Amino acid sequence: MHIPANCQVADVITFRTNVESGVVNCTQMTPTPAWYCRPLCSLTLTLAVYGGLLALCLLAGLSRTWAFYWLGTRASVRLHDEMYHSVTRAPARFFDVNPKGQLVCHQVRSHFCF
Repeated sequence: MHIPANCQVADVITFRTNVESGVVNCTQMTPTPAWYCRPLCSLTLTLAVYGGLLALCLLAGLSRTWAFYWLGTRASVRLHDEMYHSVTRAPARFFDVNPKGQLVCHQVRSHFCF
């Protein structure tokens, strides 16, 4: 059984599948090139590559989650600190003129803008 040069990709895949599953014996086909009979990669190499890619995806997902949590927490703490320092540095007249409810409402609105 020889695969001609003008064959389709599906024919080559079918041939490779038959060779790797043992349906076709490569030693009985004299005109077949040797690279048709060799496996493309060993099973150990294939599992190592897929395992490495899986570990890399898992690590990327976990690091993205951690970074989002860390940056969000840091931004929240910074916003709280800036609002606290602004309120504590305000003169006493500011609190006499503005009602407490208006101050709290303003802080809550500015917090939800982020």
